[in-house]
Amino acid sequence: MEASILDNRNRFYPFLSLIPGTDEVIVMWNEMDVDQNNRGIYGQKLSNTGERLWSDNGKVFLEIAPLDVYPFAIETATEDFALFYEYSTDVVNATIRTMRVDADGEYVWADESIEMCSVLSSKVHPVAGPFHSGQWIATWEDDRNGNTDIYAQNIQLNGSLGAIETGIVEISPDTLWFEENPQTLQVHIVNNSPDPYTITYMDEYGAMFWWVFPMPEIPYTIGPGDSLLVNVTFEFITTQPFGYLYDEFIFQTETDTVTTVIAINEDLTIDVQDLSSETNLIQVYPNPSAGEVYFENAISGLDTEVHIYNSNGELVKFLREKASKQFMWDGKDQFGNNLPAGKYLYSISAGEMNQSGTIILSR
Repeated sequence: MEASILDNRNRFYPFLSLIPGTDEVIVMWNEMDVDQNNRGIYGQKLSNTGERLWSDNGKVFLEIAPLDVYPFAIETATEDFALFYEYSTDVVNATIRTMRVDADGEYVWADESIEMCSVLSSKVHPVAGPFHSGQWIATWEDDRNGNTDIYAQNIQLNGSLGAIETGIVEISPDTLWFEENPQTLQVHIVNNSPDPYTITYMDEYGAMFWWVFPMPEIPYTIGPGDSLLVNVTFEFITTQPFGYLYDEFIFQTETDTVTTVIAINEDLTIDVQDLSSETNLIQVYPNPSAGEVYFENAISGLDTEVHIYNSNGELVKFLREKASKQFMWDGKDQFGNNLPAGKYLYSISAGEMNQSGTIILSR
């Protein structure tokens, strides 16, 4: 399929890219006259069946003129793409320019193109990297100082030059201090950047009987200037009084991992012995489990009670065993129904010993 059917023209240096979120492609190239004395940049959008969508002759981005114009990269963004090219009026001194174009072939920036490098010099072997962390980076060989050096420049999604500032996504607080029972606190995520901020993973539960409710649907994208409030609830008496009990609330993006600390006041703990030297007196296995989970006492002859809760803090199963060293939970609720896959919280009491943790049903 021809991208253009104009006669008496030469076409060189094509660059092709899939338009984000579609099955259409964009191709841009160097349009030249027969003698290759005049050059420009044309483009065409093609359907997945090869149909020309920007007329039979394509779309003009730079009309052919007595210029030296050479595209060298096309890189997609979140919804559109940027074309990088050399621009000069002679064969020696060139600048580096970028134009950002949407899926309809319209310029995104107020200025149709932005100079990434305005210094007139010979530029050889230019390349541009993929869009990442809100920016593109182009680099090239440059002889402006007599010798051939390597230069580079960043250009941001909004057309600004230079690297993006750090700290433009604010997450607060860094610690949730639980001082009451029950209590709900919030983690506030504010996106001050010009780009979407996507959370790809978020903890839903913790070992100390805290959980996120309602749980955002992951992946969750926070748009520029928007924010997300995450409710973290604590509603159960913890079982190990070591002053403040600490846990981690973790969520991730494609590029980083963020941790907010969960701190629970010792005044919320029940009056039990210090178990620092007696951890995991009850073994829970296999974990994760496709169904059956076994509890095994390290000390024989203890009456044991197990409470199992779902992500909403609802009791789904209660087990009581008389002086059993080993017993089993079949992954069912109080009514004999199979529980869905997910993470469940358990609380075990055996004599004066208490233990809590999580069980993962994998199904």
